[in-house]
Amino acid sequence: MNGAQDKLKVLFASAEAAPWAKVGGLGDVAAALPAALAGTAGSALDIRLILPFHAEIKRKNPTVGYLGAFSVPNQTGVFLRSCMSLLCTASRPTFWIAS
Repeated sequence: MNGAQDKLKVLFASAEAAPWAKVGGLGDVAAALPAALAGTAGSALDIRLILPFHAEIKRKNPTVGYLGAFSVPNQTGVFLRSCMSLLCTASRPTFWIAS
C-alpha cells in the first residue's frame, strides 16, 4: 500500500467509548479495539471513532469543531443530526453525532 489513498478506512461506531463516555465494558472495548487494530496493522489502517454526543461528553467540555448536519428519514418524519469532531490531540480521529 502506498500513501493515504491506499489505507483501509475503518469507521468504528459505538454507543460509548472511554474516556469520553463509559458505563461498562463496551466503553473499554471501544477504546481498546481500534488501538489494537492500529497496532497490529500499522499504517495500513485509517481508523476513526464515532459515537453519540452524550450529555456526559458535553459536561467534559471538549474542544470540538462543527463538521455539518445531515438528515435521517424515518417513519414519522426526518431527524436532523449534527456531526462534530474532536479538536485536540487524540490517539485517533473522533466524531460525535448530536441531535
